[in-house]
Formats: sequence, structure tokens, C-alpha cells
Amino acid sequence: RVELRPGHREILVEVEDPSVPRSRTESAVVVGSGIVGLSVAEALARRGCKVRVVDRLPEPRGEATPRSWAWINANSKRPREYQDLNMLAMRAWDCVHPGFVDWRGALLLAGAGVQEQSAYSFEQIEAAAAAQLEPKLSKEFLEANKHQLFHFPQEGQVDPDGAVAMIAARAAALG
Repeated sequence: RVELRPGHREILVEVEDPSVPRSRTESAVVVGSGIVGLSVAEALARRGCKVRVVDRLPEPRGEATPRSWAWINANSKRPREYQDLNMLAMRAWDCVHPGFVDWRGALLLAGAGVQEQSAYSFEQIEAAAAAQLEPKLSKEFLEANKHQLFHFPQEGQVDPDGAVAMIAARAAALG
């Protein structure tokens, strides 16, 4: 259970033990076979629910997932409550799908919507540091943007197709 209390900066998270099955069998239909739909299906199946996933596409992946950058971030999210929810979701990835996010951070230009709030850390970096993070950036690009480079170390990326395959396999293994 996640509770976002209006007017507060607190997020209450209560996690049930998914290894403890429910006492009665229920059934559910989940619409969508992308990362979100399959994650919901897996969570329900872990709790003893009989789940059917439906999608208009023949293979699991949904429609939004393959179009996603799969960039796991809370950068420039507004209002603040939406940013808080995204920060919670970032932490949830490692709880729900451990080891699947590549948490190497993100390099952004100032004009790309750099975060202004202090709750989400970032740092302005020099061109040499940016070149180490992204070796394929040209010297010309780095020189032209040397005062606009920002690193967000807590951000990550997921392979969308790999995530769908892994989550679908885990959900299928539960029956």
C-alpha cells in the first residue's frame, strides 16, 4: 500500500510479504502486456490470484513499453507530489525487479529541464567528467555545452524488451 498524504511530503509504504499466499483464490483480468501490466499480473499471481493478461497484440510487450526510453528518473517532475511518487517508484524497481535497472546515472543539458528542487540530487560537471561518462560525445559538443552539463547519478535505464520477457516468465512460472 502506498499512501501519499495531500499537503505532506511523506510517503507511507507498506509492503506485504508476497510469499504468503491469500486464503482464498480470486481471479483478475489485467489489460496490457507491457512492463506495468505484467508487473501487476505477477504481483497478483504471487498473492494467489488467478490472472489472465489480455492485449490486442499477440506477443507480450504492450504498446507503451516498446516506445519507451525506459529511463528511470524523477527529474523535473512537477508538482512536487508527482516527483515524490517517481522517486518512490525508482526505489520500488530494486524491490520488485532486483538487479534489472542499470543505475549509471544520466547526463543532461541545462536546457533539457534540469531539476530545480533540492530533494533530487544532481551536479553540474565539467566537460572532462562528461567525456568520461559518455565517451562518444564529440569534443566540439562538449566545448559548446561546457556550462550546461548536469549529471544525475541516481537515474537508471531498463531494457524494455528484456524487462517484459523477464516479468512475463516470472508471472508464467507462478501459473
